Amino acid sequence: MLAEMRLTQEQAMKTILTAELRQSVAILQMPGYELLQHLQEESRDNPLIELEYPSERLFSMGASKRAGSRHGEGGYDPLLRAKASEETLEAQLIGQLKWLQLRSDVFEAAVFLAGNINDQGYLDISLETASRESRFSLALLEEALTRLQALEPVGVGARTLQECLLLQVRRDDHAHPLAEIIIARYLESAAFGRCTQVAQELRVSPTAVGEAMQYIRTLDPKPGCSCCPNDTHYIVPDAYIEKLDGTYTIRMNEKYLPKVTLSSFYHGLKWNLVCKETAAFLKEKEKSAEWLLRSLDQRKKTLVRVIETIVEEQMAFLERGDSWLRPMSLKVIAEKLGMHESTISRAVSGKYVKLPGGMYELKYFFSAGLATFSGEAASSRGIKARIKAMVDKEDRKKPLSDQRMAELLLEEGIHIARRTVAKYREELRILPSSVRKEV
Repeated sequence: MLAEMRLTQEQAMKTILTAELRQSVAILQMPGYELLQHLQEESRDNPLIELEYPSERLFSMGASKRAGSRHGEGGYDPLLRAKASEETLEAQLIGQLKWLQLRSDVFEAAVFLAGNINDQGYLDISLETASRESRFSLALLEEALTRLQALEPVGVGARTLQECLLLQVRRDDHAHPLAEIIIARYLESAAFGRCTQVAQELRVSPTAVGEAMQYIRTLDPKPGCSCCPNDTHYIVPDAYIEKLDGTYTIRMNEKYLPKVTLSSFYHGLKWNLVCKETAAFLKEKEKSAEWLLRSLDQRKKTLVRVIETIVEEQMAFLERGDSWLRPMSLKVIAEKLGMHESTISRAVSGKYVKLPGGMYELKYFFSAGLATFSGEAASSRGIKARIKAMVDKEDRKKPLSDQRMAELLLEEGIHIARRTVAKYREELRILPSSVRKEV
């Protein structure tokens, strides 16, 4: 059968974003510090855009606003007053990798994994997910992780608390001889105080098991914290949520962002008094500046609507604290506002609000839930907050077991299995009860 070429016509629908719409979407997603940098770049590229900072008069010392805002000659630039940060854990790990004689592919894979290690020193991504999201094979990532886990601090790169403790034991020449096998095979049993049973299975004395547990308590469950920068990093809130006369009000924080206006000098020019090329350039820049102003206004309105809806959904949390956080999804907020989930996702990305009880990222309020006897779902993040509160208040000589915490949650109407409590406890990086016990 011979192949035949034909010219056919078909209809198809697809969404095409213009440059202006892409800019609007990008501005909505930008956290405050990124938006500040973006506005400064726009003012340098567009002569019609003027930036006037709230404290500009105080710092300008009589310099013209235009010169100060666009060129930094006397104008207030908050970024210039920022203190340089110390080296991060990721940078320290990469620095150590450079000293090793690694194949280029192993080095690149190890650097990729180092970028996915959190401040506590744990790998926040599975190797399978890392392989799917990168060009590295699973075998290569396993080799790279082995190299990464051999670096300082000891225990870095672990995926679980158990693995973190094992990494430390295996590199300690003075480790208790029973520590490794107890962590690898009997950590849960020892955590529930079944030291006699562990001693019988290992054919050693209960005293030896107790000494091993004392050694295990000296290990660091959060090795990355010792390498984190000591500098205080300040987060600027995008909004303040305050309670006035029994009602919660939202006040957008506009102090850290400059006021964006059109240049009175360029805007006042008569386009017919300049050459055609200059007129065309100024008209294009005027259009770009006006679109920027609309995008900023839309960003503010969207943020206000999203935050207002979050406040309505999380009123119990505002009144009673973290333990009363309700389960909430992007879909719930999107349906209430008549927006797409992706718009809500961009609006909350990297944004923070200041509450009477502290600073919170907007993403904090979104979490899955578990069923309760009352029929209402309980937020998994709220349950974690309850578990953390229980551990903080427990008697260190008689710490709460996972089973006991499950029973206490059941008394509050939350049906949760002991295994789930153990899972949440490990995600909170809280040690088992036997390890928390103080003699």
